[in-house]
Amino acid sequence: MLSFFASFVLEMAIVQKIMRWDMTVLRESLLYQTILQEGFVKGEQQGENNYLKLASIDFSLSVSQIYPRIIS
Repeated sequence: MLSFFASFVLEMAIVQKIMRWDMTVLRESLLYQTILQEGFVKGEQQGENNYLKLASIDFSLSVSQIYPRIIS
């Protein structure tokens, strides 16, 4: 957000250099690392949930193909 406003009074190249430096410092902070780790955990959980949903759909389709009269 600040970089947006800074671009009104500074050259974009200078703003980009500042932002790169800020991002480097931010990535090394404990808060950033904690937030990043939480994001990885949530992503893994969502991936596992999506896999289980797809596996159950695939299984139900397989069963209905094998036993179409029982399911109908």
